[in-house]
Amino acid sequence: MLNLNNFFPGSRNKYFTCGTLKYTLGGMVILFIWLLWGDFIFNIFDIALLQQVMPLKLKALGASDTLNAVVNKSLAAFIAFFMTPFISFRSDRHRGKTGRRIPFLRWSTPFVGLFMVLMGFSDSFAALLSGTSPVFQIAGLTITKPALTLIIISIFLVGFDFTASFVNTLFWYLINDVVPQKVMSRFIAMFKITGFLAVMLFNKFIFPSSLDHFRIIFAVSGAAYVIGFMIMCYTVKEGKYPGPHSEEKPGFIPAIKTYWRECFSHKIYILVFFTSVFYMLSSASSNFAILRNTASLRLSLQDVGNMNFYTGIVNMAVLFPAAWLADRFHPLRTFLWGLVAYFILHILQCVWIFKDFGEINLPLLYVFTIAQNCITAVLVTSEIPVYMRIFPREKYGQFCGANAMIRTLFFIPGSVLAGYFFDLISKVTGPGDQQYRYYPLWTAAVILPGIFFAYFLLKEWKTLGGDNGFSAPAVLPPPTPIDDCV
Repeated sequence: MLNLNNFFPGSRNKYFTCGTLKYTLGGMVILFIWLLWGDFIFNIFDIALLQQVMPLKLKALGASDTLNAVVNKSLAAFIAFFMTPFISFRSDRHRGKTGRRIPFLRWSTPFVGLFMVLMGFSDSFAALLSGTSPVFQIAGLTITKPALTLIIISIFLVGFDFTASFVNTLFWYLINDVVPQKVMSRFIAMFKITGFLAVMLFNKFIFPSSLDHFRIIFAVSGAAYVIGFMIMCYTVKEGKYPGPHSEEKPGFIPAIKTYWRECFSHKIYILVFFTSVFYMLSSASSNFAILRNTASLRLSLQDVGNMNFYTGIVNMAVLFPAAWLADRFHPLRTFLWGLVAYFILHILQCVWIFKDFGEINLPLLYVFTIAQNCITAVLVTSEIPVYMRIFPREKYGQFCGANAMIRTLFFIPGSVLAGYFFDLISKVTGPGDQQYRYYPLWTAAVILPGIFFAYFLLKEWKTLGGDNGFSAPAVLPPPTPIDDCV
């Protein structure tokens, strides 16, 4: 029989508290259900559709590798660069009837779903504009129907990225505000299990026919996204927060000065930012993994979908042990170990640059994918807790926003360079899509500086107290803090 006490350590006590929030064991279960439901919906679109289906759709429309990276990666990063710091700073200081995160989530969610649906109908809009003609004339320019569809998808992606920046940013801040710290690592493990389950089910039952049913998949996903997130917004409750700094001067320029002074004045925060930068840059080529597996290794969508489904089971199985490692040895240590293992794994995957194994490609890819899933489990259960352990709790959103801004500043040119890298390699490898076999080489080269920064971050953390009493360095007289979650 399932014993909930195993999932919620200390649940024999009557209550769990997080600031002014107080939960019974049943309340914790309900909280987890709604947050995990929101994550399930989010992962279907963000990972399954944008990272797996969209690259194939853009390539089918004739997009180059560089354009593929720009449309599906750089546009989102460019928008996030401007939006995330603003959203983070303002939400930390917002005091509404329903909290400081949920008001922003409520108004943005319907627009996110709308742009999902519109993306699904991009082919229909292109057909409506061009009619039966294979080309479209505008301002003296001749545009083919596939190119017109590509332009329309890009426009809707901009709208989606703008509105989704609120959800992508604030969802994690909401979790930090409402989930007690003592169960955070296990919650994140459950969070990731839910995400992997969503992607597994998508890969098994939907992905093989995703291009044939592009319209209906995006339309249904958009509607489900709105319904799922709105239900979560009306069922999850935030607590009460102390007021923002009374000493802070109002106005745009003073806010920028405060933001810069607080976020970039200590060495440990800079090291966190750059560790995060190179970890994120390693994913700049992730869109091309699916192209390596299908176009270069000649695996069918059915093969890839089944592989992602079955190897995902392994991923879910190792998430709780990975969370235990993070709790036992500290997330910062396990994150560093994970980065080293990630580097080694991608160096090994470079074997396809030198040899094609024919019928052995699929079983070999199973081995690499299982290993990558185990390493990813360590990284995903460590990364967010690293931020939660190091950033000041009362301004967690602000520091995460600064982290996102720096990541984006590097990711915009990085994602373009990743696409250009494959276009450049294709000139050497010639026909046959062999350039995509160099995808792990890019990842390994970019993750190496991340290992370097993570090592010095660990040293700085130890200098500031480490296991024996680290506390986030203050740069201003601290406000009345949010009570620690216990």
